[in-house]
Amino acid sequence: MNIFDVLCERAVLGDRIAIATASGAISYRELYERVKAYVKWLNGKEVIKRGDRVVLAIKPSIDFYVALMALAGIGAEAVLIEPSDLGRAMRCLQFAKPQFILLGLRLLLPLYRDKQQDAPAAKNSPMALMTFTSGTSGGIKAIERSHDFLMKQAEILEKTLELGQSKIVLTTLPVFVLANLRAGLTSIYASRTDMKLPRAIVSKVLALEPDKIICAPQFAQMLAKSGDTAS
Repeated sequence: MNIFDVLCERAVLGDRIAIATASGAISYRELYERVKAYVKWLNGKEVIKRGDRVVLAIKPSIDFYVALMALAGIGAEAVLIEPSDLGRAMRCLQFAKPQFILLGLRLLLPLYRDKQQDAPAAKNSPMALMTFTSGTSGGIKAIERSHDFLMKQAEILEKTLELGQSKIVLTTLPVFVLANLRAGLTSIYASRTDMKLPRAIVSKVLALEPDKIICAPQFAQMLAKSGDTAS
């Protein structure tokens, strides 16, 4: 099972809000329909093979999760690269050798397709996600996560944080959005970009009234100050 399969099951939640950000919100039904339509669009291109790596050049947003879940639906591996350091980003690209890059939801560009290398599509169980961190030597270090790993991680987070006792969760961490989706909860997600719009986030918080907050202390302080100003 992967996050796409989970969404297919959670579509029955209908009009319950799945994800809310500073710029908008989407219900479980709408999210399912958008992801399903995007899977159809990607398949219609007839270029992405099962196991191919695809860079998601989409800022954390509802569109980002639409693309992430659609890639899981077609068996492609999402590659996430921090764009702030161009030199490091290029080294990550050279390491990952992704076959495609998604610039937004409608621009799919080819990258690497070395006929001599083993085709990623040959994997029986394609990976879900590749991210990068800095090693002890300062070089890049790739971390791959399988679909099973992500689902087990979401299950553990649900139990550890007692998400089953919540309905609406405010978080700044993308991994918790996946855990909340698995649990059928509403996520108010604040990305680093959203944090530059504290009033917009505060308005979402006041409107949806989260019963759990999972975030960095700095964000909680910013939220409190903005809330005082808004009131």
